[in-house]
Amino acid sequence: MNAAVLREVAKPLTIERVEIGALKPRDVLVRLGASGLCHTDLEAMLGSLQLPLPIVLGHEGAGVVEAVGGEVTLVRPGDHVVCSWSPNCGHCFYCDQGQPILCEAVVAAAASGHLPDGQSRLRVSGEKLHHFSVVSSHAEYCVVPEAGAVPWTEALDGAVRGALERREQVILLLNRRGFATYVQCPECGDVRECPSCAIALTVHETPPAMRCHYCGHEEPVAAACRVCGHATQRMRGIGTQQLEHFVALRFPEARIARMDLDTTSTKWAHHRILERVARREVDVLLGTR
Repeated sequence: MNAAVLREVAKPLTIERVEIGALKPRDVLVRLGASGLCHTDLEAMLGSLQLPLPIVLGHEGAGVVEAVGGEVTLVRPGDHVVCSWSPNCGHCFYCDQGQPILCEAVVAAAASGHLPDGQSRLRVSGEKLHHFSVVSSHAEYCVVPEAGAVPWTEALDGAVRGALERREQVILLLNRRGFATYVQCPECGDVRECPSCAIALTVHETPPAMRCHYCGHEEPVAAACRVCGHATQRMRGIGTQQLEHFVALRFPEARIARMDLDTTSTKWAHHRILERVARREVDVLLGTR
């Protein structure tokens, strides 16, 4: 396959013929149809984000499952998937604590340029290439762990569009409020935590702040890392505020309302939203449960 390879910092990417090794248990081979270009790619190219080289960049991709390794049960060839840079093992300390976004195996793999089993599947004439954020989507194909191949629910997308065309109403639930799950430094990996509860602070956009959903601790959204001082912070994960943004982009004609703790903290707020739904002033209602 062809892939965009970074061999030297501050040098152009080179398009090279890359060999994909045999799939291992829980591997998913994806034929990519789209790859997003992120500022993180630029940071890697300029050297402000230090990664092992050579490496195939790209961590935002989508495509069709071409083949699967042994023990894969969640997807099959022909499925349309989005490639996630934040899969999880399901059994490490953070996964057991309900914070799979901090999965130890995936964090270690991303730092070393490997897949979660600690190995690479990419070669150029026998030379090992590194994976970028367990995805490497700037290529014709990529190999991701099973948990990183998220099926794109075309049926749901079509059902929502069909309901809107029939002038029906839709309810979408995501059991996570806020805008992003947490903020992480791309340089040293530090995650901002609540000083009292030792859990990651959730990013909120309206109003902008980082909040603890346990004790209510709140602080401004971090502009720089408190550990290393790196100026650019990365928001990870998705909450109902971000879902509202994406749904509005996907269905710009829809009238959207969000009902979660952030929009219903005042008296009768629930009733006002539900009354709008009853009057058919809302096409899509987003909520957490």
